[in-house]
Amino acid sequence: MANYHKEFLVPYLRDISALQLALNKLEQRFVVLEQQKVSLEADIRFAEIPRKPCYEAANGVFLLGCGIYGFLLSIMMFFNGIALFAWLCILCGIMGITLGTIRYILVTRENTQKEDLYERQFAEYLKIQRQNQQHQNSISALSMEIQECRAEIISLKSTLTRVYDTHIIPKPLQNMDAAVFLYVWFASDRPNDLPMALKAFVHKEIRERLDRIIANRAESFLKPYLQLAEGQQDPTAATMRSQLSQMEVTADERSAYLAMIDSNIITAACFATAKYLSQL
Repeated sequence: MANYHKEFLVPYLRDISALQLALNKLEQRFVVLEQQKVSLEADIRFAEIPRKPCYEAANGVFLLGCGIYGFLLSIMMFFNGIALFAWLCILCGIMGITLGTIRYILVTRENTQKEDLYERQFAEYLKIQRQNQQHQNSISALSMEIQECRAEIISLKSTLTRVYDTHIIPKPLQNMDAAVFLYVWFASDRPNDLPMALKAFVHKEIRERLDRIIANRAESFLKPYLQLAEGQQDPTAATMRSQLSQMEVTADERSAYLAMIDSNIITAACFATAKYLSQL
C-alpha cells in the first residue's frame, strides 16, 4: 500500500468525508420526512356530510286556532242567550290554547335542538374537510421533498462508489467513521503513512471521539462543498494537477493521483447540483 502525498490524500479524504456526512444527513432527513408523511396520512379522517333534520310540522298552531275560535264562538253564544254552551266553548278554548301553546313550545324547542345539532355536525364536517385538505397539501409537498431527497441520496451513493473505486481505501474501511478519522489524521501533523493510519483506526476505541468530531465539525466539513451549489468554483483539482505536473512519480502513482483528482472533480460536480441538500 503506497504512501501518498498529503497535498493529494487530504483533499481526497475530505471529499469522502463530505460525501459520507452529506449522505448521513440526507438519510436521516429522509426518515423524518417519511415519518411525517405517514403521520399526516394517519390523521386524515373520513367524515360523512350530515343530513338536514326533518322538522315537526304539527306545532300546536291548529290547537291554538281552535281555542281562539272557541272563545269567539262563546261570545256569540252569550249574545244569543246560550250560556251553558258558551261556558263549554270557553272551557274548550282554554284547553285548546293551553295545549296548543305547550305543543308549540315543545315542538319549537325540539326543532331548534335539531337545527343546533345539525349546525354543529356540519361545522365539524367542514372543519374535518379543511384539516384533510391541509394534510393533503402537506402530504403533496412532503412527497415532492421526499423525491428530491431520494434523488440526491442516489446521486451521493453513486458518487461515493466512484470515489471509493480508486482502491486507495480498503473496502472494510469504506464508511463515514473511517473517512473522518483518516481525514483528521492526515490533516494534522501525523506521519505521511497510510498503512499506519489504517492500523490506528480501532473503531470501538475511538467511537466516542469520532461522535464528537462529527457532531462539532460536520457543518464545517460540508460548508465549502455546499457553496458549490451557489455557483462557486472549487480550485482544488486545478491545484492538484499543477502539483502533479511538477512531481516525479511512477506510472502507478500517477494513476492513483489522477484518480484522486478525478474524484475531487466528480465530488465537486455532485455537490454543485445538490440543490435540496443545500437547503437543509
